[in-house]
Amino acid sequence: MDGVHKVLSPGTYACNLCSLTHGAFFERRIWKEFRESSELPMRFLYKDQFAHQYPRQAAVNKELPIVYTILDSELEVLLSSEEVKDIPDALALILRIKSRLAKH
Repeated sequence: MDGVHKVLSPGTYACNLCSLTHGAFFERRIWKEFRESSELPMRFLYKDQFAHQYPRQAAVNKELPIVYTILDSELEVLLSSEEVKDIPDALALILRIKSRLAKH
């Protein structure tokens, strides 16, 4: 149903991050290549999964999607929801992630 929603009503599709990383039915090639070639461990959680696994962060950061990194065993925001909304495409997302990680 997610893919159908993206196709029929892309303007109302709620997950900006999903729109950047996935087309209507499949993961975007550039994102998939980045994800598979990266040495970074990556986990992707839906809102309910995130709230269940990280209740403290979910209570503080209610605007989603958010990209986190783990520093000293703690979640730290790498890209805020507002930042994700301003990213135009998967390549820009990849470059922003790499840039932010280089600063950590």
